Amino acid sequence: MNIAKLILNYNTPELTHKLAISVPGAIVIDNGSTIPIPVAKVPYSVIRFEDNLGFTQNWNRAILYIMDQWPGKFDAFWLMNSDIVIDQDSITRIESLTESNNYPMLSAGFNCWIEQCQNHHSPGVREVKCIELTAPVILSSVFETIGFFDDRFILGYGVDLDFCYRMQKAGLKMYVDDLSEFYHIGHQTIYAAGQVQLYKSLAMEELRSGMAGKDGTEWRNEILLTLSEIYLPRVDMCEQLSRIRDARQL
Repeated sequence: MNIAKLILNYNTPELTHKLAISVPGAIVIDNGSTIPIPVAKVPYSVIRFEDNLGFTQNWNRAILYIMDQWPGKFDAFWLMNSDIVIDQDSITRIESLTESNNYPMLSAGFNCWIEQCQNHHSPGVREVKCIELTAPVILSSVFETIGFFDDRFILGYGVDLDFCYRMQKAGLKMYVDDLSEFYHIGHQTIYAAGQVQLYKSLAMEELRSGMAGKDGTEWRNEILLTLSEIYLPRVDMCEQLSRIRDARQL
């Protein structure tokens, strides 16, 4: 099985470079960065786009580009944020598990806001209902079955929930491996832009309005039937944000 190991980069050159040199065969996807990677010659591939479309559209563009340039070459895509730290043993194990088991989506355990994605120190792989898109391996056939990430979630909040919801509806399962692990530093691209709170506020509103528009006015209850406690914390935050915004407009 051929796995395309992609690292999404926007103005996080040191983190991206450190991760890329640790991942054999890594392909860095640069999205209009204005800060160059701090070495003249790198031991990995770099695909550079001239603009930054946001988290979700950047990933869709990268996956479609790879599929178009090398049709049928890759059986799976490992989609890594630049701000993760992962050891070689975990990289090797995730590759091996994907190759031998054909999991539709697989992630190492990590310090995620979704409790199910955290490392539970179990004997190995366990099924979950949702995986945050921080560093999952996703089979190419999943995209062929349910489509790509929904572009309406430009900033990233909601795209993982929506994608996993569609996987569940299509009967595609997701797994987390507790014998491999990575650490997610978090929000490094947002910090580089210097507008963390604004980004979070906009992303929360995007999640609320995007899912409501996608799945109708009863979206909250409908999706909770599939993702249960996973979805509730972030939905509640969105609703609180919406109430605060509405109060300020009165």
